[in-house]
Amino acid sequence: MVKERFPWMPPKAANPQLGLFEPRPAANTLAHGDDPASSHDFAGYAARSGKLAMQRRTLLAAITERPGLTSAEYADELGMDKHDLRRRLTEMKNLGTVRRGHLRTCSVGPGRAATWWLPGRGGIDNG
Repeated sequence: MVKERFPWMPPKAANPQLGLFEPRPAANTLAHGDDPASSHDFAGYAARSGKLAMQRRTLLAAITERPGLTSAEYADELGMDKHDLRRRLTEMKNLGTVRRGHLRTCSVGPGRAATWWLPGRGGIDNG
């Protein structure tokens, strides 16, 4: 039962709580290694449900149609949670699907923010 819910636990853990402090697999980048087990459980669910793929497709379509907006502007335009959207942008950046561009004043958030672009198109790479 414990192994089914928490696959990263050692197979012969005498105390199920000990497995909570074991490092998580690097392949699960949706939750951080020091996040609680519930975060890792939900990350797996979100990936299997197709929610993450749908968010990435929606965001990629928005960046394709209107490149150069900030994450807050995309969140406002798409009606997505800004924290979820920023997570998807980071994942997509790490996959090479999008890239971060220059900083500019955001029209919906405070101060300056990075713009987002398709690779090889517009904007100055800001890392």
